[in-house]
Amino acid sequence: MACRFCETIICERGMKAQLLADQSVALLSTDDAPRSVQLVGVDYKPTNCLCRIKDTACLVCGNAIGYHITQPCEKCLNAENNGHLWLFHPEYIFSCPRWDPAFMRPLRWGELPRPEQDFDTLSLGKVMQGGPNGAMDFGGMVHREYDAICR
Repeated sequence: MACRFCETIICERGMKAQLLADQSVALLSTDDAPRSVQLVGVDYKPTNCLCRIKDTACLVCGNAIGYHITQPCEKCLNAENNGHLWLFHPEYIFSCPRWDPAFMRPLRWGELPRPEQDFDTLSLGKVMQGGPNGAMDFGGMVHREYDAICR
């Protein structure tokens, strides 16, 4: 995933997601704390639960691009969710599938190692490689069907 405003790489492991409370809201999420964002502002509660969330901004350009669930509420912890606490608005982020070089296809979420064991890194050179049919190929975004998450 990369910041749509300045093209800074935000995260190398992510997936499409939907809010538990409103399935019409599509987001991108990750299970690993991105190094290219900073928490901004104060914690606040969303309207539909007791979670505490804080907005995130790109470290390079400073634009707000998503939020972090700093303290999930009991209702959301008990709901079916994927445990991703870093969420990004698709209108502020762009993404492409992360390719499995051994099989020349997009990786699936279940094929990735845990974040602390995922040593594949994304270089800027990989970002600008052309993908199939000339599409942008980040090599860093994992493709998976929509998953339900909380906000």
